[in-house]
Amino acid sequence: MRYFTSDFHFGSAVLLDKNAMGPKARSFKSLDDMHDAIVKACAHLKPEDMLFHLGDFACVGNDRGYAGLDSRKNAIDFLNRIKCNKILIAGNHDENNGVPVACDFIVLKLARWSVSVQHYPSSDERALLPHLMNTRFQINLCGHVHKWWRAMYDRVNRVLNINVGLDMNGFELYSEPELVNLIQRAVDWVKSGARVSFAKYEAVLTKKKAAASREQRLKSYTWLRDNKPELLTPEKRKWLEENEGK
Repeated sequence: MRYFTSDFHFGSAVLLDKNAMGPKARSFKSLDDMHDAIVKACAHLKPEDMLFHLGDFACVGNDRGYAGLDSRKNAIDFLNRIKCNKILIAGNHDENNGVPVACDFIVLKLARWSVSVQHYPSSDERALLPHLMNTRFQINLCGHVHKWWRAMYDRVNRVLNINVGLDMNGFELYSEPELVNLIQRAVDWVKSGARVSFAKYEAVLTKKKAAASREQRLKSYTWLRDNKPELLTPEKRKWLEENEGK
């Protein structure tokens, strides 16, 4: 199985400071708590799995006035705790941490899409943007932006950016099927005109799905009541009484 993530930032104490990071601050009481959460997110990985990490694995030394990890050995120790195959894409915090980054940029095939994979979104001047022959726009997997957005359509460059970072995925990795599902939703969003933010678009989808599920449940329980009342459990009957007519 292939997995995708970004921005572990082992050692980055600045990420816990709300005064420094504002809404992007991580809600951990200590670096140890943050490190434990990252390691836990990777604990299910198997030796045969492949993890793509899209930059900013660890901070060694000074980070905007905050002390990072003491040495490159500390960063490598964290890397060795992740027990699977790893491809590390270079991020802006990886220049001196000693982790063996593979490259700045790669192209992968995910389902029916060819996608660029790098640390930066297309709106960043450091991003690399080859034309990948997608029908209407290029798809770019990135990190770097932490909690700012999950998907962003760059109209100038015609690039749909997908943020695979930990912060926007509840401190969990994306499995390949999960990422393909996210890309499909984001592609549908762009094709719909992207008139609202992706977050609002997803909220509407969730609301519609919940409404459809409730409607189907109402039909099912009503049919049981009218045709097979002996199969209508007390819990189902109570739900039907509370929701019928709303």
